[in-house]
Amino acid sequence: MAEEVLYEAMAVGADRGLLLTDPAFAAADTFATSYTLARTIERECSEFDLVLCGCYTSDSETAQVGPQLAEELDIPAAAYVEDFAIEGRKVRMQRVSDNFLEIMEMELPGLVTIMTRSYAPRYPSLEGLADAFDRPEVKTLNADAIGVDLNRIGRNGSPTRIINVYSPTAEKKNVVLKGTAKKVVSAIFDNYGDKISGAMGKDLKRL
Repeated sequence: MAEEVLYEAMAVGADRGLLLTDPAFAAADTFATSYTLARTIERECSEFDLVLCGCYTSDSETAQVGPQLAEELDIPAAAYVEDFAIEGRKVRMQRVSDNFLEIMEMELPGLVTIMTRSYAPRYPSLEGLADAFDRPEVKTLNADAIGVDLNRIGRNGSPTRIINVYSPTAEKKNVVLKGTAKKVVSAIFDNYGDKISGAMGKDLKRL
């Protein structure tokens, strides 16, 4: 599956594909994953200018790998970017944070995590797929190939421990109030006035 995704990436413009696979990488959290990716980039793409990442992982959506990868590479980073343009040795970016539009500039090399709102992945063409599969196969790398510290990858390098995974259950209690409008409103104020006041940040008794 992962190899197919890399071929699709080459079909839409990527020059080559690198597949990291090794049992030693198993059970890695975001900390160990970012370390592994950083060592791979330094070994295989040492002259990089810009690292592009998605904002979230597909499993737990922590949004941590991109920023942690930037820390490992010791480069500046910007997250949740919705639009950007490269101008010389700078990248100019836009994002919305706390309902405010932010416009930022960053010196390269750097890392950006991208929102898919403006940059939705496009479908590869048949011609692109044919060209991708005509190239040399995807390069596969294991832990030895990228020269990582085995104590910093996989489960050994992951400080995070998952105790349990479960779906939250919502327990709701419905209450039906009957009677005239005045009676219902009085019952709401009597029974739930404090909760409503807390949610609104106002004392309903003074309104």
